[in-house]
Amino acid sequence: MRVGVKYCGGCNNQYDRTAFLEKMKKAFPHIEYEYASEDEIYDVVIFLQGCDRACASRNYQARLGFYDVKPSSLDRALDQLREVLGE
Repeated sequence: MRVGVKYCGGCNNQYDRTAFLEKMKKAFPHIEYEYASEDEIYDVVIFLQGCDRACASRNYQARLGFYDVKPSSLDRALDQLREVLGE
């Protein structure tokens, strides 16, 4: 399983996006994580949004879906990923 990771611009961070990605890696250690590239097709693309404006670009391709991880939805994002990744 390949997960593309896209960070927002970071202009208004309300949480540590990198720390959240590390939490994801611990929760799903068997997943291959990559910084998202517009030329690739991923199973899932995660947008690590620093605030609820969710301004990260959406020019990516994913087979199983796209997920916004925002300050207001950190726990819900992990639960959604568990469902999609079959955990």
